Amino acid sequence: MTGTQDPHPTYDLVLSNGRVIDPETNLDEIRNVGILADRIAAVTGDPLEGRVAVDASGMIVAPGFIDLHSHGQNIPSHRIQAFDGVTTALELEAGILPVGEFYDNCAQEGRPINYGASAGWGFARLVTMCPEQAVNGKPVPRLAYLFDKFNIREWTESLATEAQVHKILEWTDQGLREGGLGIGVLQGYTPGAGAKEMLALWSLAAEQGVGTFTHIQNASLVDPRSSVSSMIQLMGLAASTGAHTHICHWNSTSLRDIPTIREIVENSQKAGLKVTTEAYVYGAGSSAIGASIYEPEEVEARLGVKFS
Repeated sequence: MTGTQDPHPTYDLVLSNGRVIDPETNLDEIRNVGILADRIAAVTGDPLEGRVAVDASGMIVAPGFIDLHSHGQNIPSHRIQAFDGVTTALELEAGILPVGEFYDNCAQEGRPINYGASAGWGFARLVTMCPEQAVNGKPVPRLAYLFDKFNIREWTESLATEAQVHKILEWTDQGLREGGLGIGVLQGYTPGAGAKEMLALWSLAAEQGVGTFTHIQNASLVDPRSSVSSMIQLMGLAASTGAHTHICHWNSTSLRDIPTIREIVENSQKAGLKVTTEAYVYGAGSSAIGASIYEPEEVEARLGVKFS
């Protein structure tokens, strides 16, 4: 791109002759874009004049991408995402706690793009059920801290008591009050989390008017703890509480049952439930080797894969 100065500007910046793509309106045409201050003021096929004019011929002009599922919450990762056109990177699936401390750390370090996180239910469950894992009485607001604890079965595979559920909700609610963008629910790494705990969590989300962002509890082809069963439970939580329910990376957790799960989700949306989803474009994923999903019993049948 090359910039030129115009002595009689109408707009502060004009992007000319670019292929403008706007997912909201399905626009995909050659257009000229006029910008005033920090606002897009015109998108048109007519010529525009600006104080700075940029010839965007042969290039795509599009809104910055908002990545809802970005585990790389650090400066190098954000720089790489910026090269992909990401302008906002959010950690919504796992979330973070304490949220306020996370934001303070990011502001102190600086970030090349916008950032944010949900209130991480997994962090709350860890320090509630395994208080010895807390540092100075609280979680550490880093994903590596949580992921390193997946092999501790006390918090991943045990039911929470009523008192523990109350404390988990307190931690999560505090994260929302500190600016958490919804509730991150790493249910897939906590097979011990029960339906009553989930109902309480979804009720909190509905009460606070925020969404839940969930890695479903069972990625499995085998009933009764199958992906299909988990998805039906998730739709039940959405229906019974009214909370917006976002399903993370449904392509990988649905495994070979994705046609069935797609039908479940689409029918739920048609029924008026606040349900959204996402799918990454990659043919592979990654996880923590100590996670419960990789327990040896029937692992190949559950995941539909062969280990070599």
